[in-house]
Amino acid sequence: MSLLPTTATEVQHLLIPVPEVEPRSAIPRQNLRIPGPTRLPPVVLAELARPMIDHRGPEFAAILRWVTARLQYVFQTTSPVLTYPASGTGGQECAIVNLFSPGEHVVAITIGHFGNRFAYIAEQYGLQVSRIALPWGEAADPSIVEARLHELAPYQGVLLTHNETSTGVTNDIQALSTVIRQHTSNALIVVDAVSSVGCMLMEMDAWNLDVVFTALQKGLMCPPGLMMVAAGPRAWGAYGKNYVKKSLRIWLFPHLMR
Repeated sequence: MSLLPTTATEVQHLLIPVPEVEPRSAIPRQNLRIPGPTRLPPVVLAELARPMIDHRGPEFAAILRWVTARLQYVFQTTSPVLTYPASGTGGQECAIVNLFSPGEHVVAITIGHFGNRFAYIAEQYGLQVSRIALPWGEAADPSIVEARLHELAPYQGVLLTHNETSTGVTNDIQALSTVIRQHTSNALIVVDAVSSVGCMLMEMDAWNLDVVFTALQKGLMCPPGLMMVAAGPRAWGAYGKNYVKKSLRIWLFPHLMR
């Protein structure tokens, strides 16, 4: 019997690298002092050690209902909160693709890296983006924003970051929302709250915001991997007629609830 490969399949098998067995050393315990992921409380670690359950079973359905109701409290909104397997950047994309159509004009108020990323994602999906760029390390001045909004009108939406992770600077979303609403009642106010929800006050309904999204790995102190987005009535109205049909993160909540 020949030990040499005799068929094309056997030759292909020989080309596949065989993994080497190497000793593995445990990762030492780390005291993380970064924006995220944050350290996990013992109660969260204990929950992660529980046995696996069926993600389509009644137990998970009950957990999802329980968590969703409490997320509404965290966001301070009566609107539905949707959860996706995604990062905070996935929340930026999710907002863009469900609210706007290519060619529409939006204003991005940027004070750092993640505000710039939000604007960049909007541009990649074909939106016309006008930036109100403030110096890094400074919060957006409502008076400057007000003057620029007057120059840039009309626009379909305004993109903001609540807390800019790259610099640690917090925008006064309540004041900025008031300024925006003085100019237009129709523009959608979309807030990246990835590093603020769970750390500082977020009043989605009281501040007249349309979309707010966050992620697990910062103020909510859970492992990375999930993103939550809350969408108000104006946002759902825009979703019904304007969205980019090129994403897996399409809002399906109303259809799933029927």
